Amino acid sequence: MKRSILVLIAIAAAASTDAYAASLTVTGWTLGENVTIAAGADTGTVNTAQLNLSFGGVTGTSYCVDLAQTIGAGTTNGWTALSPASSGAIVRAAWLVDTFQPQFGSMLHPAGLAYSFGVTKQTEIAALQVAVWEVLSDSPGNYDIFSGSFALAPGGASDGVANLARQFLGALSVADLSTFQTSDVWLANGQYQDQLFVGPSNPIPEARTLALYLVGAAFAAYALRRQHA
Repeated sequence: MKRSILVLIAIAAAASTDAYAASLTVTGWTLGENVTIAAGADTGTVNTAQLNLSFGGVTGTSYCVDLAQTIGAGTTNGWTALSPASSGAIVRAAWLVDTFQPQFGSMLHPAGLAYSFGVTKQTEIAALQVAVWEVLSDSPGNYDIFSGSFALAPGGASDGVANLARQFLGALSVADLSTFQTSDVWLANGQYQDQLFVGPSNPIPEARTLALYLVGAAFAAYALRRQHA
């Protein structure tokens, strides 16, 4: 029986390693509007997108939190699942996505008398991505999508993208994040573009948490067998 417990602990350790260097699959995406960036080395026109991902047996969507790398369709390895709490900027990015992505349907409208600009799904995706890049690059209180460490080029986004991104950032500037909790996961990789993985119903544990959970489950299962023996 002791040997069985040791085997279960070994499985837990292996699962911990897999979670810490796991694979991620990009299964598809919804493109947003293109934007033109003029900020340091990251210059030129870039595509925005809401990606569809599969990670650790969980499917969901994601937004880019890394302008220095790229990612494409298919499976890549070496991914680390981190808590957004590891970074204040990632927490703010998670707040933006958790707050505004669910409102995409209600924000759609055509250009007309009420607004000089139209808002499509592509507009919303681009605006949210721009807002995420801004909070990752500049400090709170200094959010300006046309200046700073991250900046759009003059005329680098449609009126709809620019106005929505500013609205998102304005809401963030007065938000109380002290009680904010998220199930989003920061997926990090040294070779590919980091992602903020959105909306899994059960957060993916970090490696050490997963190991402790599985070890605990192993002992719980052993205790139950002892009770029923």
